[in-house]
Amino acid sequence: SSHMLFERLRVESGLGLAIGSITTDTVQNITFRDALILNSMKGIYVKTNWHDGAAGEGASISDILYENITIVEALQFSIWIGPAAQLGNEDTCSLRWPQFRDSQCIMAPAHSLRNITLRSVLVVDPYFSPGVLLGNQSNPMTQLRFQNVNVVSWRSGNGQVDPSLRPWGVTFY
Repeated sequence: SSHMLFERLRVESGLGLAIGSITTDTVQNITFRDALILNSMKGIYVKTNWHDGAAGEGASISDILYENITIVEALQFSIWIGPAAQLGNEDTCSLRWPQFRDSQCIMAPAHSLRNITLRSVLVVDPYFSPGVLLGNQSNPMTQLRFQNVNVVSWRSGNGQVDPSLRPWGVTFY
């Protein structure tokens, strides 16, 4: 997929604004603009599927823009960039991760993710940690930009999210 524009969207439930899961394909020059996402599992979801190849032999996701996006009460992670987390991926990226110690989530080194921009993104009252960015040390993500990305809580009354409370916890990925 390439050269696509999605704008003025209202998304309720589902997996949000997703790219993937891809194993060896190329996705490039995709823009999501002016979207409201309500009560979805995830909000922004860029995902690859496991591939056993060497670095650069797997999926390529590049030149992606998410702009002017509001995510309200995502049920899992508001922002997820990395491997597809789903049932049946117990050896690579379990849907149970990180809540259960016997689960794992690893990114295949075959995949390339570059030039991904999140601009003017507002995350409101996330149920879990607001985001996961999970790459691979041997083939790291490059040119990942967060511009004016904010997390707030309307439930707290003061707009602040207390990072010591669940779902944030003390560990970020």
